[in-house]
Amino acid sequence: MLPYSILAFDIGNTSTKVGVFEAGVLKKPFKTKSAGLTLKSYKEYVRKYDAKFSIVSSTRHLQPALSRFIADNDQSFVLNHLLALPFEVEYQTPKTLGADRLAGIAGSLHYFPKGNNLVIDAGTCITYDMVTKDKIYVGGNISPGVHLRLKAMHHYTDALPLIKRFGDAEAHGTSTTTALKAGAGWGAVHEINGFVSAYKKQFGRVNIVLTGGDAPFFDNRLKTKIFVAPNLVLEGLRKLLEYNVEGID
Repeated sequence: MLPYSILAFDIGNTSTKVGVFEAGVLKKPFKTKSAGLTLKSYKEYVRKYDAKFSIVSSTRHLQPALSRFIADNDQSFVLNHLLALPFEVEYQTPKTLGADRLAGIAGSLHYFPKGNNLVIDAGTCITYDMVTKDKIYVGGNISPGVHLRLKAMHHYTDALPLIKRFGDAEAHGTSTTTALKAGAGWGAVHEINGFVSAYKKQFGRVNIVLTGGDAPFFDNRLKTKIFVAPNLVLEGLRKLLEYNVEGID
């Protein structure tokens, strides 16, 4: 555990989540109003929180100036497949493996360091990532998130409306609007239950770790016991940063 203030940046498709850690404890997680990070805002965050180390995970390309700055600074890191990881990666295309997925895997090891862990991130896409008790990441699945399903049904048809909220979805619909909510929301619920069942059949006892913006919708609708970790990616970034700065004074 680093006895310093550190910053973790989780840049997603729609927003950026920032975590401030003091002596390994997450103190001030917050979201920015938009996705992305500039060199100016990055420096402002570091100065404001007096951070000695920082790490960035991004689902999009970083601004060139920020990338160059981090590359030339041994106290700043960008999470990618080249960073030292506390687990073995068996993914056949590591260059295309999302940084947020790597951070989620590391985060699951923070909560469950000795078990088989299935990380489910319910966001724009729903991702499933499996790391074994032997610290081997064996891969996973990617499927459309609920909002993406609703947008696709609206976009690729002439008559179906765009549904922006689905948190009140019932198990079946009694109108076009509620049928869309039920199909997208509960369709994802049944998908997750199916994948969880398949992973348990293959690996035996599995810890199910749920995160992502739509996690609250799935929390009480799944058949299995789950551990909800809203700040999973931030905790994973902290763990990865600490793993990479050992020996740095």
